[in-house]
Amino acid sequence: MSVSRYARLVFGIKLKQLRNQRGYSFVELSERSGLSVSYLNEIENGKKYPKPEKSVALSEALGVSVEELSSLDLPKTLQPLAALLQSHVFDELPLDLFGIDIARIVEIIANAPLKVSAFVSAMSDIARKYEMQEENFYFAALRSYQRLFDNYFEELETEAARFRAAFQLGPEEIVSRERVLEILRKDFRYRIDKATLAFHPELREVWTVALPDKRRLLVSPRLGPEQERFLLAKELGYRFLKLKERAFTPNMIHPASFEEALNNFRTSYFAGALLLPSEPLVRDMRGLFGQNAWQASDLEVLVEKYGATPELFFQRLTNLLPKFFGMNDLFLLRFHHLPGSKEFELTKELHLGRQHQPHANEAKERYCRRWVTIWLLEDLAVASPDELRGGRLLTGIQRSGYIGSDDEYLVFAMAENGPPLSEKNMSVGLGVALTPDTRRQISFLHDRSIPHRWVHQTCERCPVPDCRQRAAPASVLEADERKKAVQEALAKLMG
Repeated sequence: MSVSRYARLVFGIKLKQLRNQRGYSFVELSERSGLSVSYLNEIENGKKYPKPEKSVALSEALGVSVEELSSLDLPKTLQPLAALLQSHVFDELPLDLFGIDIARIVEIIANAPLKVSAFVSAMSDIARKYEMQEENFYFAALRSYQRLFDNYFEELETEAARFRAAFQLGPEEIVSRERVLEILRKDFRYRIDKATLAFHPELREVWTVALPDKRRLLVSPRLGPEQERFLLAKELGYRFLKLKERAFTPNMIHPASFEEALNNFRTSYFAGALLLPSEPLVRDMRGLFGQNAWQASDLEVLVEKYGATPELFFQRLTNLLPKFFGMNDLFLLRFHHLPGSKEFELTKELHLGRQHQPHANEAKERYCRRWVTIWLLEDLAVASPDELRGGRLLTGIQRSGYIGSDDEYLVFAMAENGPPLSEKNMSVGLGVALTPDTRRQISFLHDRSIPHRWVHQTCERCPVPDCRQRAAPASVLEADERKKAVQEALAKLMG
């Protein structure tokens, strides 16, 4: 937020506080100061900053000095609020995307600055406890934006279709890596450099680096054809959508702004819509769901048909299942695992419809080992190449009943070997809440070959006493039970 906006907001807050302390209505202050009611209202809402002579009129009407009224200093009780107002939050978050009027936020702050300041302070404490950095805030806001629209964006679907028409690609054509590369080179005059990144070992896990001013794209020579195809399509997205504010690597190590994170999402969505066109994929998914028996190979064939990574395929399904199947309650989780380690790192999370049971918890907790996305990684670490599709891929499915809840999910998952791109293996899982409508659409749901497991969020919260997969004591659950026992004992004493 710029200093001028900060000055307007602070002046407005002080004016409202002083007016309320004096018991003046807008009309009374208008009569005392000679300023119109509408102008006073705009000042209090942070829209206007009075000229020097009008500041004098206000200070005289309120019985304070001009310096006190105009000072940018806020009392100690409002320091958390001052920090928020001086931050870049209101500038960087395009609040119009969420249907939020900045004037309304300012009005709320002005009406109850002490309460808002206390709330901001509490949220800051929570963010520190959960190690929430600025980039986490951007990604959290982005996930909220996706949920707001059920992760389906018609304008980006239209842009992908317009791109196909512009470059004579059939509406259902599976666009090859070679064709994407040809368009990028010939029509957008890009130079693709697969040598430079190999000389920078510290960038081993960086996939691409864009130098847009030079129309040059540095590409890791260790990328598989599916990853490279997607990343080239993302670069086409930046050019075709004419997005200027951007990250120069898709890894998004530290986005400089929310707009940068949003544009990274937009180009990823564009690439998914371009490479996995909706009509044939929806048709294929209806065919898959219509099978009477579950076969992992049916899903694997579809992923191969569209030349996609498992992550891209599942990510695309989060766009299409809510829109075309009415499956609005979904979650997508991605984990990384270093073979030999007992730690499983959640590196991507999306919930649609609502917050689902498998979700991120306080740092360092161990995810339930009963979830298919975890045990697939455990199986992958000890599997031989002959047991894996293509020597690198393992597919699983699970019906998950959630302990202590009526929630049940059908979870599709794929795990793949990380090398040569990364030392860590990766799994991605797509969970579909089993509603009556979902149960009607998935014909193989009652296939007895599908494992049905009771699961929980993390070991630290799990009530199962004899779980063979437990990786940590139920410390959080036990602490909660102790608190509950204390509360019940106090209630009896008071009783």
